[in-house]
Amino acid sequence: MIITFNYFGSLKIIVEVSRNGKRQTVNGARQGVLLLIFFENYFSTIIFKEPLLLLILLPMLDTKLIWRVFLWLTLLFFTYLMVKLTLPYLAIGENVAFLRIKRSARTIPIWQVAFYVHVFTSVFLLIAGFTQFSDYFLKNYKRAHRFIGKSYVFIILLLSAPSGLVMSFLANGGLISRIAFIMLAFAWFITTAKAWQTALNKDFEAHKEWMIRSFALTLSALTLRAWKYIIAITLAPPPMDMYRAVAWLGWIPNLMLAEWLIRRKRSTDASLDD
Repeated sequence: MIITFNYFGSLKIIVEVSRNGKRQTVNGARQGVLLLIFFENYFSTIIFKEPLLLLILLPMLDTKLIWRVFLWLTLLFFTYLMVKLTLPYLAIGENVAFLRIKRSARTIPIWQVAFYVHVFTSVFLLIAGFTQFSDYFLKNYKRAHRFIGKSYVFIILLLSAPSGLVMSFLANGGLISRIAFIMLAFAWFITTAKAWQTALNKDFEAHKEWMIRSFALTLSALTLRAWKYIIAITLAPPPMDMYRAVAWLGWIPNLMLAEWLIRRKRSTDASLDD
């Protein structure tokens, strides 16, 4: 049986199924196109006009590849939301979003400077971080990889982490939240500094591990807001109680997951060597 699916009007995807019901493997460019079809329909919540085609396509895709693409698309989606949240601050006004609840802090010049530095640099760091873990990008654009990597490191060490530390002393939620954000600022600075140090020493395996830890903390900008949303719709606690919780949930699980991924890779590499 041959099923033809028209995509974009001109491109045709042909899925072949043998008579005994065994599915043929799909690889190379066709695999990529099938993934494109799958995720385009997933994120736009469009139901396939051919339900049978969906049942045939899904098992033919590489499960690991699906999860990898799903993860990156999800992160990109939340980064896009972060950009949307950041744009209103370009007006440099006092009654914009988060600044509305920071009446006392926004009158302090050093806090104001730290806030705008932190907000605008963090968006770049999220976008920059995505490029640094692409093997294709590293292989084909080494100079760009180094330039973006250096920019990522220096922005965190000189701007983002210090400004985050300044802001943490006046964080909402009192002492509990402030301790969480102070620890986050130091952890972010240390992991990024170690990533830079190991790169200078040409210990690239260790460099990659420290970059994973650093970017896990960079992603706290996204995960903090994700936890905020989840807790708000499931538990609906008082705002300050929720903020105290997400101050820790925004980065501790990230770091734990990063450490698990690092140790898992070490274990896999060791078993291959044996």
